Parts: sequence; C-alpha cells; structure tokens
Amino acid sequence: MNDLQVTRTPEMVAAEINLIKDQTRKLILSNSIAIGKKLKEVKEMLEPGQFGKWLTEAVDFSQSTANNLMRVYEEYGADQGVLFGSAAKSDVVEKLTYTQAVLLLGVPAEQREDFIKEAHVEDISTRELQAEIKKLKMGKEAVEAKAEAERKLARKAEEKLTTEIKRLKMVKEAAEAKAEANHKLTRKVEEKLAKVSRQAEELSMQLAGAAESKKIVEAMSSQRDVLEHEAEELRKSLYNREQETAILEERIKELEEQLKQPVTVATKTEIVERIPDAVAQELEELRSKLAESENDAGAQKEALELKVEIWAVLNGINKLLEHLDKVQDGKRGAGVCKALASALAQSQNQISKRLEKFEQEG
Repeated sequence: MNDLQVTRTPEMVAAEINLIKDQTRKLILSNSIAIGKKLKEVKEMLEPGQFGKWLTEAVDFSQSTANNLMRVYEEYGADQGVLFGSAAKSDVVEKLTYTQAVLLLGVPAEQREDFIKEAHVEDISTRELQAEIKKLKMGKEAVEAKAEAERKLARKAEEKLTTEIKRLKMVKEAAEAKAEANHKLTRKVEEKLAKVSRQAEELSMQLAGAAESKKIVEAMSSQRDVLEHEAEELRKSLYNREQETAILEERIKELEEQLKQPVTVATKTEIVERIPDAVAQELEELRSKLAESENDAGAQKEALELKVEIWAVLNGINKLLEHLDKVQDGKRGAGVCKALASALAQSQNQISKRLEKFEQEG
C-alpha cells in the first residue's frame, strides 16, 4: 500500500514559519519576564552598589538592559510568575514583542491596554509604534500643561481669595475698632452732657444773681466814665493851680527883693528907713493867696488820688467780671462769683461805717 504523500505549498511553509515566529515572540517575552524577575531577586540580595558589577561579570548585561528587563517583569509579569500562558498579565500583552513591550513602558499602565488595542500595535512597525507613543505623550503633556495651568489658576484664585479674606478680616477688625471708639466717644459725650446738665441747673439757680451782677457791672462802667471825666477836670485844675502858684511865687520873690531895699524917709530930727506899706500889704496878700492855693491844690490832689483809687478798684472788678464770662467750668465760676460777692459785701459794710463817721463829724 502506497504512503499518502502531502504536497507542500509555499503557503503551508509560510504558516509554519509564522507559527514558529509567534512561538518565538511569546517565548522571548515570557523569558524576558522571567529574567527580569530573577534580576530583581539578585538585586535585593546584593549590597547597594554591587549590582552593576555583578551584571557585567555574571550575566554580561548592561545596566540599561537589566533595568528594562526588570521593568518588563514589574509591568507585564503575572503575580504568580509562571512561565508562558499565564506569565503575562493579559492576553493583549501576549501578542507583543519584547521591543514593543519595552517601548510601551512609556505609556501609563492604566492606559496601556486600551492604547495597544486602539493603535493595533501587533499590526504596526516599531517606528509607527514610536510615533503613536510620541503622539500620546504630546497629548498627555498638553493635558498636563492644561492641568498645570488650571492648577496655577486655582492657586492664584486661592491666593486671591486668601488675600481677600485677610482684607475683609482687617476691614472687620477696623470696623470693630471704630465701633468701639465710637462707643467710648458716645459714653464720653453722654458723661459730658450729664455734667453740662448739672452745670446748667447750677447756673439756672445763679441767674437771679447774674442779673444783679449785670446791673452792678453797668453801674460800675457808668461810674468809671464819671470818674475819668472828673479826674481829667482835676488834672486841668491842678495844672492851672500850679501855673498860678508859680506866678505867685515869682511875684513874692520880687517883692521880697524890694523889701530888702527900704525907702529912706527924712523927719525933723532924723532920717528913718521904712518898708513901703503898699509892698508889705501886697506881699501879705500874695502869701495868703499862695497858702490858700496850696491848700486847695492839696485838697484837689487828695480828691484826685481818691478818685483814681476808686477807678482802679472799679476797673479791676470790671476786668474780673469780663474774665468770669469766659470761664467754662460752671462749678469754678460759681465759686469765684460767691467769693467776689462776699468780698464786695464786706467792703460795703466797711464803707457804710466810714460814711456814718464822716456824716457825724460833718
């Protein structure tokens, strides 16, 4: 019986080759995951700084190759660490080559599987995959830039809000301080009003006395005017008296000089020196007139001095009353008025006694 012979075709050979390629790809990825696991295990065994030397001497790996293998294990390896079939974390990953797996490390883990499906990674070249990853990164960077810009805006808004809160707090504190100051001012005003009210009551009780004081001031002012007029008249009179006295004194001197030169009179028996009667009589009259003038001048001078003293007292009282009108403190003003009234009353008693004495003597 003749054996059945199968005729091989290029298509059949191609299928066999693709199967071997697929198995090889899976085996390489699976073995890479396994190697990465073992490299990680050794790294944890060694002291810091010894791993690079061990890589060169023991397995002839560069640091970058070892890092890629360990990351492939961390990102694609199953938790169980079993070889092929369940070594990869998903069926999608099983379709990757080692080179694709390394390139896809640049894609965030949470986006990686969806990216593999959407980009049809198993059907594109390594260069095309790099372009897709770059596009994704650019989009991610744009998103991140936008997010960063939004974060900056949020920070600025937060800073602005914080500044506004501080400003409002300061405004609130200033308003509270102003309210407190106004409250204190209100209390002071109320206290002052109460004080003024008390002073008004005291002053209202003194109004009758104030009216009498006004009359006294008016009388004093009138009396002062009279005294000033009389004083001026006395000054003129004294001046005239002084002029007359000077003339009289001059004439008396002339007559006294004449008296020193007696007139010679001849009689039957002798020559006698006599003082002229007319000269002697005139001299006597002038001396009498001078004495009277001096007495009158002394009396007028004394009267003038008394009136000046009276005017000075009245003027002082008038100035004191004017000063009292400017006093703000009612209590102090009332005290001064009482003291002044008491002093005037005592002075009036003394004046009355002297008036009675002079009237009795006169």
